[in-house]
Amino acid sequence: MRLLLLLLALALTACPPTSNDDDSSSDDDDATGDDDDATGDDDDATGDDDDSAPSGVTRGYCPLDQRIGRVSMSHEPPYDVSIFARVRDVPDPQIGEPALTNTHCQHHSFGGSGCGECAADEVCAFDLTCQPAPVAALDLVFDVTVDGQTQTVSPSNDGLAFAQIATEAADPSVDISLAWGEGNAIEVAGLQVPRGDIQPQVSLQGDSCSPGALSASWTDLGNQAFVSTWIAINHHVIAPTFTRCTADESDGTWTATEDMILPLSVVTGLEFQGLDYEQAWAAWTEDGCVEVVATRRLYVWP
Repeated sequence: MRLLLLLLALALTACPPTSNDDDSSSDDDDATGDDDDATGDDDDATGDDDDSAPSGVTRGYCPLDQRIGRVSMSHEPPYDVSIFARVRDVPDPQIGEPALTNTHCQHHSFGGSGCGECAADEVCAFDLTCQPAPVAALDLVFDVTVDGQTQTVSPSNDGLAFAQIATEAADPSVDISLAWGEGNAIEVAGLQVPRGDIQPQVSLQGDSCSPGALSASWTDLGNQAFVSTWIAINHHVIAPTFTRCTADESDGTWTATEDMILPLSVVTGLEFQGLDYEQAWAAWTEDGCVEVVATRRLYVWP
C-alpha cells in the first residue's frame, strides 16, 4: 500500500521538463527491473573476470549480455513461499554495454528511436537494428522442493512459471531444478532468504525531480548476501534505461553518482523502489546464464 501511495503521489506531481525526457521512445520495456529481463548487474559480484567460459553454478549475478532467464524465491513468515521462473532463448537484445560504471553501479542508457518500425516479433536492439524478440521456453519443467515435498510448476502461455507454496517453516530451504529445450538443465539447492535487520539507509543529495547522487548503507550481519537496487527510468518513458547497483553485504555501502540518477528522473521524478537483500547465483548453460535469487525487499526510501 505504501508503494502504491508513493507512485500515486509521483503521478500527481510532474517535474519541470528537462532535456532528458525520452517520451518519444517506442521501445518495449523488457528492461525495467521487475520479473526478469532487466536486472542489470554490475558485476563485481559475478566472479566472471576469467576469460574462460563459465560453467556450473557460481555465486553472484549473471552478466546482462549472457542472461537468458531468472528464478526468484521470496518468503516472509507466516506467508507462503513465492517463486517464479522464466527462461528465454537469447539474452535481451535491448541491453548493451553500460554508459557509466563505478565499483558497484552501472547506468544503462537506451535511445531506440533510430530503429524506425520493427516487425511485431522484433525489438529495437541496443545497436539500433531490429532483432528477433527473445522467445520464452514453453516447455520449461520447473521443479520446486519445499519441506521435502516436490511439485512441478508449469509455465503459462507467456512462459512464466509461478507458484505460492505453503510451508510451516519460518526459514525454509528451497531446492529448484529447471529443464528446457535440447538438454538445458540447472539445479540449485538450498535457496534461503537472508534474515535479520541490516538497518538499511538511503540518502539522496537532491529531490526526486533534481536528484544528485543516491547512496545506500547498511550493517553487515555476516550472511554473505548482496544488497542491490534496480532503478528504472520514470514509468512515463518506455525505454530500457536504468541504473543497477549491487554490492556484497560486507561492503556496507554503494553510491550511484548524479549522472547515473539524473537521466532517470524525468516527467514525474525519480521512482526509487527500495533495496533487495538477497542471495544470488549464476547458473550457466550452453545457451546462456540463468540468474537465481532468494530475495527480500527492503522498503526504504531517501
